[in-house]
Amino acid sequence: MDVSAAIMVFAYLAVIIGLGFYLSRFVKSEDDFWLAGRTMGPWVTAFSYTATWYSAVALVGSPAFIYGKGLAMGVWTAFGATWLFVIGPTMALGVPLRRMSERLNAVTIPEWIGARFDSRLLTGLAAICIVVFFIPYITAITKGAATVFQVFVNIPYIWGVILTGIVVAIYMTLSGYYGVCWTDFIQGWIMIVALTVTLITALVKAGGIGAAVSTLKSIDPKLVAPSGGLPWPMFISMAFVWGFVTWGQPQMLVRFLGLKSARQIKTLFVVAAFSSLFIIFPCYMLGVLGKVFYPTEFLKRPDLLIPSMLKDMMPLFFVGFFLCAVIAATMSTMDSIVLVATSSVVRDIYERLILIPKGAVIDHVRMLKISRVVCVIILALGILLAIKPPGIIWSISVFAVGSIAATITASILYGVFWKRANWQGSLASMIVGFGVTMLWYALKIKFMHPYLVGMIFSHIAFPIFALMFPPPSKELVERVYGAK
Repeated sequence: MDVSAAIMVFAYLAVIIGLGFYLSRFVKSEDDFWLAGRTMGPWVTAFSYTATWYSAVALVGSPAFIYGKGLAMGVWTAFGATWLFVIGPTMALGVPLRRMSERLNAVTIPEWIGARFDSRLLTGLAAICIVVFFIPYITAITKGAATVFQVFVNIPYIWGVILTGIVVAIYMTLSGYYGVCWTDFIQGWIMIVALTVTLITALVKAGGIGAAVSTLKSIDPKLVAPSGGLPWPMFISMAFVWGFVTWGQPQMLVRFLGLKSARQIKTLFVVAAFSSLFIIFPCYMLGVLGKVFYPTEFLKRPDLLIPSMLKDMMPLFFVGFFLCAVIAATMSTMDSIVLVATSSVVRDIYERLILIPKGAVIDHVRMLKISRVVCVIILALGILLAIKPPGIIWSISVFAVGSIAATITASILYGVFWKRANWQGSLASMIVGFGVTMLWYALKIKFMHPYLVGMIFSHIAFPIFALMFPPPSKELVERVYGAK
């Protein structure tokens, strides 16, 4: 890596840290740290929504996942994930979640679930689920960044892990949700430019779309087959899993809670849809093109596909810029994951389940200090696991986010759209969704993705158990949906 590229990378890191120091002046209380006082506008929130979802897992792990699975998987995953990930949650859940959260005074998703169903037990279960599965997710994201540092800058993997953690810890603990959203806004644009330029370069070197398709067909006809040679149920579940899974991701849904008003959802939807497509489509297409350039080289180490493509095809100064994009992708996701996991520990478990039942008075200045300490601890746990992480980046990430979604999505959807929904139905859906997903993983059944199976059973279990018990009180329904 040349000096100019190295300067570019470290200058970028300095800017992000400086922004964290600047934004820290706006963090005066615990609520500022968690949700920026519900003051965020739609453009910043939209880029934060998109950048949060597309981490180093997307820039490095997505091409590795698509490598060898064919053109159909790449196209359908890109478009399907984008529209399901943006249109569904924003148009269906954005407005009611924003309004309900304000009525219930909820600033986290576990807190919203507990308030919606009037159950501290559900708050605790949702919070524990988030903490347990988000730590390996942090591990996957850190691994992606450290791998790129190792390949491009010749920094030993372990030092890449440590460097990533230190930078995120500094600006994250200083500025909280303010820092998360504004750094995501900047990082989203960096990702779009880097990926677009890389995809255009790869297409030119491949001789165009037609030549790339012909090469894929000569390597293996399955690479251009409608389902890539996979059974259709497995193909559909793999292609759309990243779209469906976002419906139950607290780090995504909390973006709606932080908006200034529900009226801004439409703007958020449009900006998020296009920014998402311009990020994820190049990621998957680069994975498809990787098979054109390297038919067999990365069958055992697919995570090295993108670093190798960049080293072979791009000038050194752009390699530095792309490295900034990977770092941006890593930090834009990691900061949100850490913030949500921290809020689950501090706000949902410590405050709501321990302090408030005892009648303790909440000192928000003290809780802000505690939040920052817990933030560092959670980040450190994820980074320690990244030193020797299991599996490839994609597998770790899908396992983590899929398990969370299968556990809490039914509670969110029924809680928003069904006034008859009660805590018994929510509890049953959490247990069934989690249990079926874990069982499907353990049995290694290839018919359908474990997350989708767990999701289906959790949605079936919710109304069955809800109807076996009394409906929620009239007072609770009025508090949640507003008095008529």
